[in-house]
Amino acid sequence: MPYKNLNKRKKYHNEYMKKWKEKNKDRWNEIQKKSESRPERKAYLKKWQKESPKFQITKDKFKENHPNIQKEYDKKYKEKNPDKVKAKHKKYYLTTKGIINRLKKIDRQRFGIDNNNLTIELIEMVNGRDKNCVYCGKPFLDLNNFKEIQYDHINSFKPFSKFNMVRCCDSCNQSKSNSNVLEWCKFKGYNPNPIILERLSHHSP
Repeated sequence: MPYKNLNKRKKYHNEYMKKWKEKNKDRWNEIQKKSESRPERKAYLKKWQKESPKFQITKDKFKENHPNIQKEYDKKYKEKNPDKVKAKHKKYYLTTKGIINRLKKIDRQRFGIDNNNLTIELIEMVNGRDKNCVYCGKPFLDLNNFKEIQYDHINSFKPFSKFNMVRCCDSCNQSKSNSNVLEWCKFKGYNPNPIILERLSHHSP
């Protein structure tokens, strides 16, 4: 064994371990299983998988090279851990990125487009502006409750944009549906919010 040269020593060791693992697969699997069952190891792997750029690159490459294996794994995981999956999705959709993807999905289904108007800046602007329902004026008590707070197209026949997006309560969103916003406000007895009138003064794309 070439002890003096560090590079040669590493190369020799890697080759030796590779051969040993091939000859002793059951023993190696047993060692790995025992090691990964330790709480310290689990905590380390969880942190590494969350923070390591190398892990993410490896994960993305595996998904690309083995799509069927990844799909099967994801399917089994969802079946075994429905509560974890639900909690993860709920947490994700509270993020700005999650909101954008959810709204892009709505516009894809409705208009058949990938809406590039939906940006982080737009979502942050609308969130900072609309603290109450823009239609009935109801205050949003929980800004993270997306059953209560929804994003609405002012003009239901055009995609989300700077001039065609507001936040409202679920009740108003369901009631307005695809109605003309000014006619619907008149029917409900609401005075149109200045935010709505300002947006209507612009031509939505």
